[in-house]
Amino acid sequence: MIETVTFEAFEPGPTVLFLGRVHGNEPCGTVAILEAIEKFRSGAWALKQGRVMFVPICNPKAAELNQRFVDRNLNRMLFPKEVKTAYEDYIDPVLCPILERADWLVDLHSYTVGGPPFVLIDTPDAKDAALASATGIADWVYGWAQSYIDSGVAVDPKLSQGTTEYARAHGAVSVTVECGQHDAPESIDVARQVIETSLVALGYIDGAAVEPA
Repeated sequence: MIETVTFEAFEPGPTVLFLGRVHGNEPCGTVAILEAIEKFRSGAWALKQGRVMFVPICNPKAAELNQRFVDRNLNRMLFPKEVKTAYEDYIDPVLCPILERADWLVDLHSYTVGGPPFVLIDTPDAKDAALASATGIADWVYGWAQSYIDSGVAVDPKLSQGTTEYARAHGAVSVTVECGQHDAPESIDVARQVIETSLVALGYIDGAAVEPA
């Protein structure tokens, strides 16, 4: 079972989607998403337009075990499969329709070694740059999917397809934000900042504007 929480404004507009714990040992996105949900429910944030969707935990069993994945990296080979052999294969047909609804996708991650946060984008074109700027994170990386293919690890692009690649294939502008080291409190602070500044910059809530990175 995957929990999703959606808030709909009276004014029409695009859909922004935030994901947490695509990898089960990366808690920062989940913590920040649950806090954001409470801000909408309490009235601290008022939605001005469109739809905001949250998935606090995309891989529940991996999160319970506090490990990256159960049988397969959920952020690779992400697409509905007729034959299911891994635990994550049962998540795909639930998560993929959620991704298909997004116009903007921000997928919140962390990493093992730690260091400054950075944003993974597809290409440095205007739409990707607009969403990357909205996060308030200064460092951007692009070309990951192609480098994964070029390395020979993935001869089929679907083998490197994760949440952002799947959402892009269905029309979304998508970024992955690496917020810092898995267990560092600072990574939660970054995830909080990314959610709030993105919502402000994209026109979903009121707040102080963030200078583009």
